[in-house]
Amino acid sequence: MRDETRTTLTLEVGESEVAYQLVRSPRRKRTIAFAVDTGPMLVVRAPARTPAREIEEMMVRHMGWILRHLADMRTLDASRPTRDYVTGEEIPYLGDPMPLHVVPVLGMDAECRRRNDHFELRLPIAASDERARQLGEEAVADWFRNHADQKFAERVDVWKRKLNVEPGRVIVTDPKTRWGSCDAKNNIRLSWRILFAPLEIVDYIVAHELCHVVHRNHGPRFWRKLEKVMPDCLERRDRLREIGHSLTL
Repeated sequence: MRDETRTTLTLEVGESEVAYQLVRSPRRKRTIAFAVDTGPMLVVRAPARTPAREIEEMMVRHMGWILRHLADMRTLDASRPTRDYVTGEEIPYLGDPMPLHVVPVLGMDAECRRRNDHFELRLPIAASDERARQLGEEAVADWFRNHADQKFAERVDVWKRKLNVEPGRVIVTDPKTRWGSCDAKNNIRLSWRILFAPLEIVDYIVAHELCHVVHRNHGPRFWRKLEKVMPDCLERRDRLREIGHSLTL
């Protein structure tokens, strides 16, 4: 079975032009769903064979909701503090704020390391402030990406045993607000950005995607299976919705 496909498109409705990412999935059987990612970007999920006209008609019917949520996301993006990657700032790891300590170094390479109680960020001493900020963000992101493999493998191993499922590969991804997915081959994709969240939220996302190995949709059987091993899964889901916009550098 083919995996999902992604296409970036635009739709004009009156004086509004909305850019969106269309995600077609062979696992989605009937419904068309909307979500707004940071950026902001509208994401439209649809079954693989849904006609384009039907998707656009659904978007027109929900244009009020779409424009409102795009505006809300712009407000959230504008209110989110930017990091300068200087000593004293904090980077969250598994929900705990970790102080950042910048060490100037010779050369042109930047590197982030985790010490016991802080992140050490080594930045070129000759870099301008803007270049140092760019290199700092890239170095911190690299640390999280590299660390994600080990942490995700550990959490998947815990929850696959509790759920009695056997996934395919565990793949680290880079979307800003799509935290995880399970494809037709049972490969689990997880965004490294979820490592900013508390461990109970990471575990919710991991267990959620593992449940899709046996239940492809979010029907009653899916939630029963998840609630059996994680009775507070709905509370964790709601918490993720509250903090999701903040899980970014």
